[in-house]
Amino acid sequence: MYGQGSGRYTDEEIQSLRVEVWEAVNDLLPASKAKAKSAGDVGEGREPFWILGGQHPTEADSIILALVESVWYWLIGRLVQRAETKRVGAGVCCGSPLCKEDS
Repeated sequence: MYGQGSGRYTDEEIQSLRVEVWEAVNDLLPASKAKAKSAGDVGEGREPFWILGGQHPTEADSIILALVESVWYWLIGRLVQRAETKRVGAGVCCGSPLCKEDS
């Protein structure tokens, strides 16, 4: 499987690609909002705007949403996992049926 996907890259290259992707998204969002403002599609508040501009969402909006959500849920999962590890390490049962405290 060496020739497939991110398996072709070193850990450092993968991290570099992640940073590049997030920087591109970070640069694109303010530019998109400014474009929507200049077109009169949004005001000064927190109204929604679309990543490619315009008055309706596109496939690009759903892709960005999926990207952000996947990272967000991964991060929450990691935080929960760390919290559970700390609780179990402190002698507190995690509540799983597979992990029962001895009475």
